[in-house]
Amino acid sequence: MRALTLFAGCVVLLTGVGANAQTKISGTMQCNKPEPAYSIEVGDRPGHAMLLVKESCA
Repeated sequence: MRALTLFAGCVVLLTGVGANAQTKISGTMQCNKPEPAYSIEVGDRPGHAMLLVKESCA
């Protein structure tokens, strides 16, 4: 009986999570050009780089 109750509780929780995932969220961001922007070559493969940028967005 305890296992059946636990199973039913899990089904109810998973149903709620599935319903919440259907909610759509939208928005817009306005960002300036990144200042400063740095790029450092990483030596593991050709063309592989590490980037560091600072952006201010609203």
